[in-house]
Amino acid sequence: MIVSLVLRQYYADDIKQIQRYNITQNMDHKCVGDLRSLNPIYESGILRVGGRIKHANLTFGQHHPIMLPLKHHVTKIIINDFHETYLHIGPSGNPRTPVSLKTYIALFIFMVTKAVHIELAVDLSTQAFINVLKCFVARRGVPTQIHSDNATNFIGANSALHELYVLFNQRDMKQALSDYCLPQEIKWHFIPARSPEFGGVWEAGIKSTKHHITRVVGDGRFTYDEWNTLVAQIEAILNSRPLVP
Repeated sequence: MIVSLVLRQYYADDIKQIQRYNITQNMDHKCVGDLRSLNPIYESGILRVGGRIKHANLTFGQHHPIMLPLKHHVTKIIINDFHETYLHIGPSGNPRTPVSLKTYIALFIFMVTKAVHIELAVDLSTQAFINVLKCFVARRGVPTQIHSDNATNFIGANSALHELYVLFNQRDMKQALSDYCLPQEIKWHFIPARSPEFGGVWEAGIKSTKHHITRVVGDGRFTYDEWNTLVAQIEAILNSRPLVP
């Protein structure tokens, strides 16, 4: 309904011409200015791209994509939603110049055997965090319980820790976590506030992981693929340790 209203507002004259053509079949009425090359059709209040692709074995929406005005606010909202959903990094100035971005690591550790699982997170967004959880579950199975730091442990001068604090205190984050864990029957436990010593098991894993990253990476810059390879190798090294002295 919103798209229909936007189209009627933005392409009013073009829609009238298309409707006149549908009634009179007069080719002069089919010409619709800037939209002419798209052979537009008007169906159920929606302006769509026409053309011969209608003969292909596709759905109606794929045959005739919806037209949206380039600079309209609604169009920008739809585009931004897809960018955030699919984690697009956006265009760079010069495509040959690499763009440096922050990358985060999520570390899971099995409480009984101390086995480690490491995942890359592209950013500190709710969707990226849920994607990390999905990757872990897909490879290791569904856990019955997950223990993690309390968000209050992330308050501090360190900006990266503060970003974690902000992430875990977002309403959207808590809702998304609940929506994912509830159907999976996963119980999520936060350790007591300002008590990092309760997370000693994973803190040790993080310390070991950082040790290897520092030795290999240093001040270098890795591509996302190189990071994926590195964390997989570090995971293998940490999991090759004997379980007992």
